[in-house]
Amino acid sequence: MTSCPFEREIVITEHARLRLDQKRQQKISEDDVIRAAASIPGYIKGRTRFRNFVARSGAFFDVVLVDRRARRYVVTLIGQEEHSKERKCFGNF
Repeated sequence: MTSCPFEREIVITEHARLRLDQKRQQKISEDDVIRAAASIPGYIKGRTRFRNFVARSGAFFDVVLVDRRARRYVVTLIGQEEHSKERKCFGNF
């Protein structure tokens, strides 16, 4: 669990941690995921997919988030194997 000073506490679920170890997500760090989750404003009622984040390594990824009480949960993440130059990024870290 990690805390961000202006947002909810961010919890990366066990499933999301397992996904980080898979080949498709190997260029995405836990810090990249936390920054992506913290960059989304407001309250997320149900599981919602947010697309086109960029890890520090340059890898593109999506996250599925949900807020419960004082915590924001990273339910899963999806690494993109290839990306086009035309892709618009939501967050660039």
